[in-house]
Amino acid sequence: MSAISANLSRFRDAIVNFSGRKTPGELPAEFLLSQEGDLAQYYIPFDAVNTRALVVLVGITPGYVQWYNAVTTAQKVLRGGGDDALALREAKKHGAFSGPLRNNLVKLLDGIGLAQMLALDSTAQLFTDHTGLVHCTSLYTQPLFLQGVNYNGKPHFSRSALLRASIDEGFGQEAAALKKAVFIPLGPVATEGVNLLASRGVLDEARILSGLPHPSGANMERISYFLGLKTRDMLSSRTNADMLDQAKASLLAKVGKLAFM
Repeated sequence: MSAISANLSRFRDAIVNFSGRKTPGELPAEFLLSQEGDLAQYYIPFDAVNTRALVVLVGITPGYVQWYNAVTTAQKVLRGGGDDALALREAKKHGAFSGPLRNNLVKLLDGIGLAQMLALDSTAQLFTDHTGLVHCTSLYTQPLFLQGVNYNGKPHFSRSALLRASIDEGFGQEAAALKKAVFIPLGPVATEGVNLLASRGVLDEARILSGLPHPSGANMERISYFLGLKTRDMLSSRTNADMLDQAKASLLAKVGKLAFM
């Protein structure tokens, strides 16, 4: 493990003294990193980067649930006398893709054969006893909130200096240190960011597995169809079955090839 950006010392007091549950719109000012109009970015203790990872899971940005779980986990370690490295490892382990999102993510990853590629019973083990195989990150590694609400991809990074800097200084640096890993972006926003780095030569396009539906609970119809739990005739007009079929076929083919690399 290494830390690309060792910010924990700067925010240690804020973490240790965090007094309780807040809503996204009420995140403590002590955690604020930067602001651009109604867009605000806060610190999360996700500095730990697993440079030995074989798989990199890329979300859009940590949401409030992930922020809260990471901060309170780091707080418990630090208050208990643990050192910074342990606090960062535990914060990432318990905070990354936490909440209902993780259950959907595991089903999707198992559905494309990733568990078999890694010789695991299930990709759920990536979050328990096989954390050394995975690095969990986001296009925007520090949580973003727009008017106090979890950022959902708007504004686009092409229209925001804050967002472009976040990619370059966070995810871009991590990606450069993980050249041997397979990158799995979750949803179209993360995919666009990963493709941007591929176009710059930072990532190898052959090692990008794009096309998974975003594992958010708000995306259950697409997830259910992708997993074969819903038939085409059961879908609403909002779900493009052809696109999901093509994405799944492409992912299965790529994962099959990776198994022999």
